[in-house]
Amino acid sequence: MVNPIDGIICWLSELGLVFAMNRGNWRSAIRHSSRALLIKPHDADILGMRGVAQLSLGNYERAIADLSQALQLQPTADTYINRAIAYRDAGEFEQSIVDCDEALKLRPQDISIYIEKAQTYRKSGDFNEAIVHFKSALKHDNEPSYYVQLAETQAEGGEWDSALTTWQQALEISSDDPEIYFSRGKAYAYRGEMEHAKADFESARKSAYAIRAQTIFQLQPFDVSLTTYLAVTNEALGNPEKALELWHTLLKIEPNYNNLEWLKSQKIWFDWMQPHAETIIAHLNDKRTTNNE
Repeated sequence: MVNPIDGIICWLSELGLVFAMNRGNWRSAIRHSSRALLIKPHDADILGMRGVAQLSLGNYERAIADLSQALQLQPTADTYINRAIAYRDAGEFEQSIVDCDEALKLRPQDISIYIEKAQTYRKSGDFNEAIVHFKSALKHDNEPSYYVQLAETQAEGGEWDSALTTWQQALEISSDDPEIYFSRGKAYAYRGEMEHAKADFESARKSAYAIRAQTIFQLQPFDVSLTTYLAVTNEALGNPEKALELWHTLLKIEPNYNNLEWLKSQKIWFDWMQPHAETIIAHLNDKRTTNNE
């Protein structure tokens, strides 16, 4: 039996854990869950939450260990899904598929599990199997984001015409969704079709700003990524002044946008972007030199 003092400490730790999880403060969540587990070492819920926090920080081995222990105590579909994601991000694709199947046994009607399974096949490079599972999910739910994921997978698998059709299907459902335009624009840019890419990025920006205008405006991570692509695309198309204008916007948010090595470490980075980013940064430094003379 837990003594009253330990009970209070555990309650406070669990309260702090829930608060930290809701705010996405993963390190704090790990601290609170670890304190609670000292008193309640066999609590599957706390182990599961610590596993999710570890996963969110990229600590895949620790996440898998916590989630595995939680599953031994109390098998749930959510915990299987979280471990499947951890296995996938760790590159253990076969085990990720096994966990998706275990989750489906517990919640066979949950479309999101089919999507996670499809994403695992996609990340493993098995585009054909991924496409099959995305299409299976779309038979039950025509969520636009599912069409986007299917289109991206088709493009990655070399089915470009099918991908264009799928993106168009998504736009027919949600014509003002900036994520759809952004997704297609990135694919166009990767193919070197910069005019099409620029048009999609501008449509995405217009839609995103229209959505933000309905609430208190605040620049989101999506806007930063989109502005980066739009700047690079304008440089590729020979519009250096517009590219510089957009880059100045980025520098106000993150001064490291003048540091190519930092840029290359970001998730949004692709090799095709490098020569254009180098040119923008060079133009920027030239202007600074001229202004200082």
